[in-house]
Amino acid sequence: MKDEPQPVVQKGDKRYAEAMSLFDNGLYKEAYEKVEDIIAEPDYCDRARLAAALCCLEIAHRAVVEGLRKFPYHPVLLNDQERIIGSKRMLNELEWRDVPCGIQRGSRS
Repeated sequence: MKDEPQPVVQKGDKRYAEAMSLFDNGLYKEAYEKVEDIIAEPDYCDRARLAAALCCLEIAHRAVVEGLRKFPYHPVLLNDQERIIGSKRMLNELEWRDVPCGIQRGSRS
């Protein structure tokens, strides 16, 4: 039987859950600020980086959508929207939310 890495308890699991709640409610800037605090710690949850990236993409997507309201067929904005949607899809395929931040396999060496 192969030795599996033991779970490593990470700090910030409660804050990560709070950040995910903010994210789920569309409060992306506030969620980003929480995950940034977690990332600043030496033993942060690796998934917090993915969460931060997705928060930034959501904020950018909102800005592009607002721009498209003013300029509905602007080619640069349409291209940006397409790329942002693709990036969000890619990050969501990484299952960044499937493991609670409080427990993570392996170590950050």
